[in-house]
Amino acid sequence: MPEREQGYRLGQKALRQVAEVVRRVLREIRNDGTAPTYTSGSGQRNVTGATIGAITAATSALTGETTFTFALLRKNSSGDLVDSTIRLTGTNRDMTLTALDGTLVYCAWIDGEWRPFWVGCEPDSDLEALT
Repeated sequence: MPEREQGYRLGQKALRQVAEVVRRVLREIRNDGTAPTYTSGSGQRNVTGATIGAITAATSALTGETTFTFALLRKNSSGDLVDSTIRLTGTNRDMTLTALDGTLVYCAWIDGEWRPFWVGCEPDSDLEALT
């Protein structure tokens, strides 16, 4: 007699819940296949990064956004920021915002995009070497 496979049978409600979670995760996955993992108490995702290349101004907030690459920075065990080697793509919708290569940037995950909400005024020589 063949051995019977063991597993679970899910009802329609459970299948819908699983499908919704999968859809939500797929919407959040971006760039190199990593999903945003930093959350504040409100559930908004925020990250610290360094621009790789320049951030150029958008031509329109609605349809003229620009994109930029940034290196994800994380704290090490000493509390210092270090390069995680993860590269993400940000979306700039601000017509006045620009930044040079190697500038510290804080981004929030908003509507499926990493959007800068704070950018340093000057590049940092320690960050300019990131690629």
